[in-house]
Amino acid sequence: MSDLSRCFSPGDSGRHGPGQRRLIARGRDHAAGILTKRDVISILPFNNRVVKLQVTGAIIRAALENGVSHSVEESQPGRFPQVSGIRYAFDTSRKPGARLTSVTVNGKPLDDRRAYTLATTTYLAVEFGDGYEMFRGATFLILPRSTARIGHFTEGNCWRAGNFAQA
Repeated sequence: MSDLSRCFSPGDSGRHGPGQRRLIARGRDHAAGILTKRDVISILPFNNRVVKLQVTGAIIRAALENGVSHSVEESQPGRFPQVSGIRYAFDTSRKPGARLTSVTVNGKPLDDRRAYTLATTTYLAVEFGDGYEMFRGATFLILPRSTARIGHFTEGNCWRAGNFAQA
């Protein structure tokens, strides 16, 4: 899903909302293989839009830390980051806010001072859901009213380019 967000709103990285994780945690897991339009709508029934932000590496780091801050304590971790273009590792034995052990963006170490573009949802970038307050004040490169709703991900070139089916 993060790859689709990134395709619809190209950027250095993609960060998807926590709802996907919540639904999977509730037993609606999708087996490996072809993803269908029906799967997308059942995984993400929310009416969010994709936006594109410009943020610093420090904000990306803060967002990732927020995402893993409750990964041990929550039985259904909703805020866990679903990402594209980012690889990260974390240690749950560390205290929240200091759990990341490595972060790369497109294969290069995250630079806290560098500006990056990020495709994400209005739930995170506008509503600051699940504690993603670090996005407050971020520069919008593509505004919510200018983008597709997540349900529209199953249309167009982004869908056809991936490992997806029409069903």
